[in-house]
Amino acid sequence: MADQLKAYGHDVVMCPAIQIEALELDQQILNHKVDVVVFVSPTSVDLGWETVAARASNNEQVVYAAVGAVTAQMLRDKGIKPIFPNGEGGASELASKLKKSLNLEGRNILIMKGQGGSGVLKKSLTDCGAEVVEGDCYRRVDIDNSEILNKILLPDRSLNAWMVSSRSALSNLLSQAGNRAVDLKSIPLFVNHSRIALDALRSGVKTTVICLSAGAEMVVAINSWFAEH
Repeated sequence: MADQLKAYGHDVVMCPAIQIEALELDQQILNHKVDVVVFVSPTSVDLGWETVAARASNNEQVVYAAVGAVTAQMLRDKGIKPIFPNGEGGASELASKLKKSLNLEGRNILIMKGQGGSGVLKKSLTDCGAEVVEGDCYRRVDIDNSEILNKILLPDRSLNAWMVSSRSALSNLLSQAGNRAVDLKSIPLFVNHSRIALDALRSGVKTTVICLSAGAEMVVAINSWFAEH
């Protein structure tokens, strides 16, 4: 996305807020009977697919699902046809889609995810009668961005927009950006999901623009925004 923005003449500052660390799954989870495997993010596919790939190659009757369209596309690229919700996706939306597509009563579901999280997906599926286990295949570690923020949040630096693609990244950046000459919350924020936008608004960000994904759609949204403002 940075290259696309630069191609339109924008200056881009990379400010990674979260570092991803791979985790090994507990052996009990690997041995657990599975009927449905759910991937909650592109990262969960990157770091969790190898764990479940053997089931696909052995032609076991495993159903695959994704929380959103981008994650679903990554599974399609691996030859899998996943179940996923329309629109921007989300845990509740996927649970509703699975409930309509499958009889979840007694199904054994493995959720491939990052450490922590809200637990909404597990609860929603459990409430439908499924037996759910979570496989934490990565964890998020906050990155100290103080040096970068010191350089870009200055009155003589014209920071016109910022972008985040996760709630963790939003929380980390806002926690580090306080008490500076330029208030990060006053600068338009572009996000790829309404739940991130809601967190931003609750945190005091004044302007938030929701895009369909953190890719080409966000580039289009940024260009459109500045063409009108």
